[in-house]
Amino acid sequence: MSFTYAVAMAGLALAEQPTPLTASGKWTVNLVEKMCLVERTFGTEDHMTIFAMRPNPLGKTVEIRVSEVEPGYVARFEAGKVVLQPSGKSFSAKMSIFGPITNGRRLTSFYLDDVDVTGFIMAKTITINRGHAGAPLSIAPAGSDEVVAATNRCGDSLLRGWGVDPVAMHSLSRQPAPIGGAERAWFKPRDYPTTARKNFRTGRTVALIAIGADGRV
Repeated sequence: MSFTYAVAMAGLALAEQPTPLTASGKWTVNLVEKMCLVERTFGTEDHMTIFAMRPNPLGKTVEIRVSEVEPGYVARFEAGKVVLQPSGKSFSAKMSIFGPITNGRRLTSFYLDDVDVTGFIMAKTITINRGHAGAPLSIAPAGSDEVVAATNRCGDSLLRGWGVDPVAMHSLSRQPAPIGGAERAWFKPRDYPTTARKNFRTGRTVALIAIGADGRV
């Protein structure tokens, strides 16, 4: 009985894995809203899915956004997971799922820390599990070395625009880590622009802090 149950559960787990969507457009890498945007379209023209990444060149933080044509209203936060194949690497993330938004599309967005965006571009498949907020999604990125190189060039250009030397940045043996408390404690609610708060303008802000060789800001 236990063996039969185990086989049945294994078959159910396999059945729940979605078929990866194939690419329907080319990879594009552009500087958008002062961040590098790496994206590609998947699926059919009448049911197109847009997979986009915004890597932060100052570290290994990546914002991921998935825009889909999905009926029905949803607005929730879910504990999700992203799995890359064939490496099998998995990343947990708190995902926000909202829709419908522009043109009746649903948006899934989340941030991943300590991630090499190359692994996402070159993965055979990326599967995004969204818990109870929606069915899992899988895509076949079909990336290339050229896409990785274009992403790196965009990141270097962004660093230079921020006054950071890309060569010096890449030569660091490890990223600097804060001591004496989390970074979120460095900025207070009163630091947020009043006009932006009143107009419900939100987003992620990048703060540049120059630190000397002695460790002082």
